Parts: sequence; C-alpha cells; structure tokens
Amino acid sequence: MGPAVWGNRVGSLSRRAQPPKWHRKQEDRTVPLHHYIPAAYLGGFSASEDGPRRSRPIWCLRRGAHASFRTAPSRVGAVNGLYTLHQSWEPDTLDEVWSFYERQLPRAIQSLMTDPMTLSASAWLRVLVPFVTSLFVRGREFGERYTRRDVELTTTLKAAGRLSEDHVNGGRVVEFQRLLAPVTAANWTLLRVEDPSVSFITSELGLTLVRHAAGAKEPGYAVPLTPELAVMITPQQLRPIMSHLDGSWWPLIGQLAVTAADVTAINVSTASFSNEFLIARERRDLEAFAKEWHGPPDEDWLTDGWTGTREEKVAHEFDWHRLAGLVDKPFSGELDLQDVDFSGDSGWCPPLIFPTNLPWFRSGLHLRGNVMFLELGPRDGFPT
Repeated sequence: MGPAVWGNRVGSLSRRAQPPKWHRKQEDRTVPLHHYIPAAYLGGFSASEDGPRRSRPIWCLRRGAHASFRTAPSRVGAVNGLYTLHQSWEPDTLDEVWSFYERQLPRAIQSLMTDPMTLSASAWLRVLVPFVTSLFVRGREFGERYTRRDVELTTTLKAAGRLSEDHVNGGRVVEFQRLLAPVTAANWTLLRVEDPSVSFITSELGLTLVRHAAGAKEPGYAVPLTPELAVMITPQQLRPIMSHLDGSWWPLIGQLAVTAADVTAINVSTASFSNEFLIARERRDLEAFAKEWHGPPDEDWLTDGWTGTREEKVAHEFDWHRLAGLVDKPFSGELDLQDVDFSGDSGWCPPLIFPTNLPWFRSGLHLRGNVMFLELGPRDGFPT
C-alpha cells in the first residue's frame, strides 16, 4: 500500500494495525446508513431495558420543533454514506473502526454505573477513550470544521488534482489519532445523579462544554453516559493515568455526586451546543427546551479546549498506541515505554498513519513505582 495524503501530512497506513477487510474498493455496493452518534449509546437513555439497545424507546426533540416525540436510537443520528470511502480502500473501513469499540461500549458503561473499580485499564483504553475521542470527529459538522481549519491544504490538494472524495474522512482518522493521547491524559471524573427528579440528557454530539457546573475549576467536556451518569473530561498536560495492582492495570478515575442544579446546568449546556436534536429518557426532561433553544456557537469549541500546540499533538500521537500495547502484558519496572506494538494481537487498534517527513518522537509516558503518568509536553525535532 502506498503513501496516503490524509489530513495535513503524508503518511503510510500500517497493514498490521488495521481492522479486517482493509482491501481495495469494491464497486456496486449499496450505500449504508452510518450513525454519527452510536445507537447503542443512545439506547442507554431509554427507560426500557428490553430488547437490543438500538431498538429501545427514547424521547427526541429536534431543533425548531415545539414537541418531542418517541422514537428508537436506530432512527436518529444517521446519514447514508457519511463514512463511505471511495478511493483505494474497502468502502466500509472507517465505519468498521467505530464498530469495533461500540460493541463493548454498553458493558463498559455498565461497569462505571455499578462499580467503577471493576473497569480494567484495557477496557478504559480500548473502549471508553476511543468512544470519547470519536465524539470530536464523527459528527456531520466535522467536514466544514476540518476544511475551514485547513483551507491552505485543501486549496493545495485541489490545485494539484489530489483532493479526493475521501479527504474529510481521512481527516477524521488523522484527528482521531492525534486526540487519543490528550483524551487519555485528561482528568476523568464520574458525575453521579443522586436526585431522582433530574436526569442527564444528550444530543447528536454526545458531549458538551462545561465551564462552571459540577464544581469544575477548569473548562472541560461533559459526556452524558446514562440519565444517571456522566463523565467530565478535563484536559491536562500531566496526569497519573493508571496504576498496577493485584496483577492488573486499573484506570485512575474520580467520582463526584452532583446536585440537581449541576445536572440542569449541564443539560442547558448540552442543548445550547447542539444543532440537531436532544435525547432523553422522559418527555419531561425535554419540555423546557421545546420553548427556548438558543443557537449553538462556532463548532470549533469541540477541539479548541484541548491544551498544547499542534506540534505537541503530533509528537504524542502514538502514546495511546504505546499504552494499548503494554496494558495487557506482564508488569515490569523495565517496561519499554517507547515501543508501539504492531502485532495486532493486543486488541482493538484504529488504523495508523505514519509521517514520512518527521522523526520518531519519544513518548510522554513515565512509570513511577506502579503508577503510569502521561505528559503531553513539547518535543524537539520538528522541521523549521
């Protein structure tokens, strides 16, 4: 497989890191329906526990509507052919990237609901971190946001006749790769609802910006996981991310009981940043927004909150892959924190794009005793 011009660099796609069916394009395929917010995720906001999550009843309020309606997760948040690739690779490749971790998402969320101490670092790294990261790149708004940010590259590729239909979807892969490490290094805090009179809602984005609610000292992103549980993701430059105990790695995730006022503030934020629809367990949770729903700000808020420069994100774009390769291996104080496991035997891994015009940067991983730290600092070696 030759070089791939995706995003704003030239790279090569690793065969061994790719999911199955990474083959040449096949013609005459029916254009599939692609969910930009997982139906299995939306199903967690149903009052019913019967049947597949994608078929459970939920309440939906569309922007501009005066009343909510009952529907199923399989019927909202989807577009035909959104992730279909048209050049060089199997058309469903990108959608399959999401499906690998989506299958395990309900179980991982359930672990957080019942007992977070039972959630392994492997499940956190390979399911929850990719899920949260994907929320920044899966949406329909990504194409406009991506091309607006990379106008110079888009113009250059178009002038050279190298701008393919896959440019935006390739950009999703690049952005996804670069955000995995920042999402991993962020503070993760579970927000639990204790007042039965209030519940979290969600939207087509699956997350919202939080500046003040839930005792937040710094701006971060709230990801509602169920009506009773959300996770607050606060970007950090340095954080202890997991510890090794009793023969296994465990993620370091905090917990916080939130008030009814906190839940309401987060729901208001969810509505204010949404552009398409809101989802709730009960119709009553959407009533206030049917009367007043302010327009969202510029979509750049989705990534503007992450600390660090573009160069720092590029320098650390394989740190998640390093972690994923060692999290299931026997513990040793001599772990190779620079290694990236390309064997394909260590579980889910998204496709990798390797730069051909940059050096191999040292990772930001540090082992102190039995605790793993991730530091997203600057690295030398970028071309001037």
